[in-house]
Amino acid sequence: DLYLGACFFGVFHRSFPTVITVHDMSHVRYPRYTTPVVADALARHLPDHARRAAAVLADSESTKRDVVEFLKVPAEKVH
Repeated sequence: DLYLGACFFGVFHRSFPTVITVHDMSHVRYPRYTTPVVADALARHLPDHARRAAAVLADSESTKRDVVEFLKVPAEKVH
């Protein structure tokens, strides 16, 4: 069993692994097109969630590169 976070964030507990999905990093690349509330939540929580997740699912190779670069997640953990 695992928790699948389908939209950026996960739930973390010792009893199960968590996998999160990152659809894009537009809040970093194009902040003017992101609402302040969403940008703030992603900036505050996504780096920690991405590092704590057992794996990160990325929608594209471009997003994978951004997750590795901006969130400092090891490339072998991003699929």
